[in-house]
Amino acid sequence: MAEPLSPDPVDAKRILVVDDDRDICTALSLALRAQGYEVETAAGGHEALRRLGPFRPDLVILDIMMPGMDGFAVFQAITERVEGRLPFLFITATALRVGEEWLRGIPHATMHKPLDFDLLFERVHQLLSASK
Repeated sequence: MAEPLSPDPVDAKRILVVDDDRDICTALSLALRAQGYEVETAAGGHEALRRLGPFRPDLVILDIMMPGMDGFAVFQAITERVEGRLPFLFITATALRVGEEWLRGIPHATMHKPLDFDLLFERVHQLLSASK
């Protein structure tokens, strides 16, 4: 596994992981915490929106295909509630491409499951660096 990119807890960036698969939430949370990030997880869109009150993320990792409130609806709801250019890393198990038009001006990337954690860490670092 890659060396930690943000080991200083004082400067730890906050990441919100939203996926209806609890195993993926757990795996991402453990891996990102080992890299020095502060992580909160949500098992769906409504839970993610509730987390936004006490937890202001620097990045959102968001599954696109979820029951109930899908990733596109969650993205829209989060961007309406959060000021600034909050970056998003979209994850999906399908060949779905995230439409570029409605993401104009938003730092983002898309990854397909199963996730390559070294590539994930690289994308997270790039998105957080781009949003400074």
